[in-house]
Amino acid sequence: MNSIESGNIFFNLQKSLMAKACFFAFNQVCKDKEINHFIDNCINGKNKHIGVFSNLLLKENLHSPRSLEPEVVKSNVSPFSDKLILFHSGFLIAAAISYYGSAVVTSIRADIAFHCEKAIFDDLILFGGFGKLLIKKKWLEQPPYADDRKIVSQIGKENQGSF
Repeated sequence: MNSIESGNIFFNLQKSLMAKACFFAFNQVCKDKEINHFIDNCINGKNKHIGVFSNLLLKENLHSPRSLEPEVVKSNVSPFSDKLILFHSGFLIAAAISYYGSAVVTSIRADIAFHCEKAIFDDLILFGGFGKLLIKKKWLEQPPYADDRKIVSQIGKENQGSF
């Protein structure tokens, strides 16, 4: 493993550990059950990524950054609204996608690139859930869809015989 690869892995691990601590804190103060479920999925995703990337460093006899969950104080009083918690969670997922992408393009080893691409895919699925939740809560407007050409085409065929 070269220094660029190990540096990217270490940095992404630090970012994942920080995001997991934020998700952990958000989850204990958020009141909305749907947002809590989304955050649970985020924590599970980060646990998976932390395990994969920590193992890559351990196989090379390199150390991993420490967990940050002990730094989270036990509280049930939220300093943020559920809306802001969700937006911050989405930002953390979007940032992770970007940083994993940077690690992919600078990696020479195929196994490292594969793990980064898999992490991107996992986070893209989470990010899709983030968007759907924003729309469901009416915190983001549903963008317009393209016309359904199949329906328009079918209506045109049905009307051909009426002229």
